[in-house]
Amino acid sequence: MLERIILSCFLVLFIVLSLGACQQTTNSVETQLGRSNPNSSPISQSSIGDDQGSPLFEDPYDQTLPKSESTPFVVPTPEQDTGVVTGQLSYSGTDDPVMNNTLYLGFKIYLTPGPDYTYGFTQHGSPRVTTDDEGRFAIGGITPGAYIVLLWSLSGTSMAHYPESSQELEINVEAGKVLDLGRIEVIPFTDK
Repeated sequence: MLERIILSCFLVLFIVLSLGACQQTTNSVETQLGRSNPNSSPISQSSIGDDQGSPLFEDPYDQTLPKSESTPFVVPTPEQDTGVVTGQLSYSGTDDPVMNNTLYLGFKIYLTPGPDYTYGFTQHGSPRVTTDDEGRFAIGGITPGAYIVLLWSLSGTSMAHYPESSQELEINVEAGKVLDLGRIEVIPFTDK
C-alpha cells in the first residue's frame, strides 16, 4: 500500500513538472513569434508569417467573414469555372442563428460493402466559411460538384438540413452560378 502511495506521489510530481516544462516551451515560442501574453490563443495559420506579418501561405478556402456589424453582407460574384453558395444557418426548431461557427462543404464516403456511407471534409482543403452574427454565409470559388453541408465545432460535426426535413442537405454547385440555400438548420450540440 505504501509503495502505491509513493508511486502515485512520483506520478503527480512528474505530471506537474512536465506541464511546467510545456508552459515554458510555449512561452518561449510565443516570445519568438512576438506574442508576449502567455494566456494567448494557440498559434494559428494566420499568425505564422514573414517578418512583415504576411502569411507564408494562403488558404484559398479561408473566407472568414468580418465580425463587425457595420460591414455589409456581400455575396461573391461567381467565376466562369467556379460557383458560389450562400444562405443563413439557424438551430433546428428555433430562429436562433448559428453565429461565428465554421461551415464546411463536405463529401460522402461510401463504405464497402455498401450501401452505407459516412461524411468527411478536409480541414484545409474543403470549401468553408465562418457564419456571421446573423448566421449568414457565402462561400465563393467552389469547384463544381456535389457537396454535403456540415457545421463543425469543438463539440462535434452536424449535418445541415432544410427546416421541415431531417434529410441531410446535399447540394450541387454549378460553375458560374450562385446557389442560394435560403434558411437552413442544424441540430444544436448538447453536452453530455
